[in-house]
Amino acid sequence: MPRSTSILAIIAMAAAPVYAGCGARTGLFGLDAGFASDAARVDAGAPLDAAVPPSRCVVPATSTAIVVDGSPGFVFSLTELPSSEPGGGSYVLAAAHGWPPDERLALHVLDDGLVATTRVGEGAHWGAARFDAAAGELVVSVGGGDESLALERYSLGGGGLSRIATVDLCARGCDPAWSGPALGPDARAVVSGDPSGRATIAYILPRVGGAPPVTVEGIDLRLAEAVGFADELVVVGRREDGLAVAHVTWGGVVTRPARSIGVPLVSTRFGTARYRDRDVLVAAAVTGRGLVLLQLRDDVVVGDVTVDPEVAVPSGASISVRGDLAAVAWGEQWGDGRVGAHLAVVDLRDGSLFMPPVVVSAETGRGSASYTIWVAVAGHAEGFAVAWGAWEPTTFYGVYGKVVRCPG
Repeated sequence: MPRSTSILAIIAMAAAPVYAGCGARTGLFGLDAGFASDAARVDAGAPLDAAVPPSRCVVPATSTAIVVDGSPGFVFSLTELPSSEPGGGSYVLAAAHGWPPDERLALHVLDDGLVATTRVGEGAHWGAARFDAAAGELVVSVGGGDESLALERYSLGGGGLSRIATVDLCARGCDPAWSGPALGPDARAVVSGDPSGRATIAYILPRVGGAPPVTVEGIDLRLAEAVGFADELVVVGRREDGLAVAHVTWGGVVTRPARSIGVPLVSTRFGTARYRDRDVLVAAAVTGRGLVLLQLRDDVVVGDVTVDPEVAVPSGASISVRGDLAAVAWGEQWGDGRVGAHLAVVDLRDGSLFMPPVVVSAETGRGSASYTIWVAVAGHAEGFAVAWGAWEPTTFYGVYGKVVRCPG
């Protein structure tokens, strides 16, 4: 990323009202909202539940120190490796380490207890990884800004990673694709924002042979994320302070240009995930509502849960879906009792909070952090695994993690 927008500089400065209580539910989750514009009307006068529901997940009291090297860590992604893969039942963590502007990306292979076993890569400043089940390999989008934006492929074996190939997508001046590569049956895609904020470019790469990579331009979205389905790529972004969605085939054809869907955002970063075969989940800070989890179906809001109304502007968000449970993780860097990594779990069957929001990182006794706290979450055989970069009182700067157990 450009030095003018290094990791330390990507801190949202907007503010939103603070509400009493947390973990309140609003809207009618799982029911068709009717029209896209209904999403804006859900905001007005939505009641907040007075009682916080009991948690059905167990959060360990202590963190696992994944990487502690005396410098800040910035977590970009945590991807689960299936147990059928060599060294499976484990994770790959993509995180940068060091003091900006000299932080460098590394990929860490972790066991199912989040203990690091191997580490590769020290090149770019940024990167996000996803496991491609169709190819049985790891794909990583790296760089952006004043570096080239590239897609790297890694094979798995013996608990480690071996680079297969690197494809350069953009030589310079492309914003990082924060959500990492999106995966489809016929291709992979990396979505990058134009630094001018006027367009988003989707780089679509066929899996084998065929045409060269396709660049799709003119999607007027800002700060975009992408979700891969069997027949298309759904691109979700911010436009004019609201949420917008576009649709692109894996062949590079824009079938539905970007349009706003009436959800007023204050997030500068947000999280997206696929749910089943049709729905897109979006976790973002919505004006006057705090952090909200939205369920979109055909670009209509069909589910709407206020995860934490006390969030002003989260440092991005990460979503992981395991069955009908969605874990939402995010970072906060100022506010008494709020500095650190946060996690909540939503039951997608009825929109209830399976686990109300908790701060999973250690209490630091500080009212602010001097750097961005980013968090990533992934599924685990017993619930969810979460990783974050932060400062802890006994081990200081580093990357930490926990396995949160959610029975049932």
